Amino acid sequence: MEGCMLRGLKTKGYRAYNWLLHLLYATPPRYRAGLFANFIGLQILRTLVFEFGYRLRKIAFRRTNITSEALEHDGISVFEDFLSHEQMKELEFEATQFLDNSTVTTDARPLTLTCNLHLIAKNGYRLVSKTFSREFFEKSGLYDIVECFLKKRVRIPPRVYFIKQQYHTKDLGLPQQDYQDEPHFDIPFRSVKAILYIGDTDDSNGAFNYARGSNRFTLQRLLGEYLHSIMSSKNKKTHRNPLQGLKLSRFRAESLGSVPGKKNTLIIFDARGVHRRGDFKTDHPRETIFIDFRDTDSWMNSIMAAPIMPRQLKKFGR
Repeated sequence: MEGCMLRGLKTKGYRAYNWLLHLLYATPPRYRAGLFANFIGLQILRTLVFEFGYRLRKIAFRRTNITSEALEHDGISVFEDFLSHEQMKELEFEATQFLDNSTVTTDARPLTLTCNLHLIAKNGYRLVSKTFSREFFEKSGLYDIVECFLKKRVRIPPRVYFIKQQYHTKDLGLPQQDYQDEPHFDIPFRSVKAILYIGDTDDSNGAFNYARGSNRFTLQRLLGEYLHSIMSSKNKKTHRNPLQGLKLSRFRAESLGSVPGKKNTLIIFDARGVHRRGDFKTDHPRETIFIDFRDTDSWMNSIMAAPIMPRQLKKFGR
């Protein structure tokens, strides 16, 4: 009986611990509440609060750089030859090693193979590449760009994935089943993501698409947020976030265009802007490293006094 009570206490304690972690690491969702709350203007209020918070941070955080200014204006910045030739070869080898051994697959359109590198690092697995740990898990120029754009410190490492996507020949011309080929935006506030092409990527194999300037805060955008929140509240079960039925001009999305690039091209973008994954016109794979700084919007990032870096990273050739 006593053992059962102890087990019960341990279970409750573990659940409470998980709940607390979830609360601290949770980031604001795209929308909150239901149809009525959004109908009376909850999303307008949320968007204004996010924008006001950013402008307050901007007063205190004055550091800036050329790339963060480009992100502010266009929502996107592209770097060709982001890494040196030697660093890229090192990274390619590691990507091939992890993707070949990965068991996380999605047999859909497109066929997707994913490896979550941030989980591997935190669990203590050794990364072969010094480049990877130096550029994505330690303080680097990329972190400086994100901090200058968001006007806040990055204290939690980003989520990083190796991703390989490919269409079967028989599926060419069919829409993508995860809806990422439809124009959409992720959230109503500034948030940074980046894509590093580790293979040549163009309009034939799903090059990233972005609408320059669609990240800017305007009254038209505010109205679009309101209308879209109502649409999404009506269609919660579909798990979709398309802009169908709305004027793209409200989001400055008429300029949506492809961002092709050679291997070693880095795309940094504001996820508040309208974007999509391009179409697959051939069976040539799209291989990328996806970097997501979304956790900088969590409470944990705000309350920590120093950057959280996995201790295991000290072993990665440093």
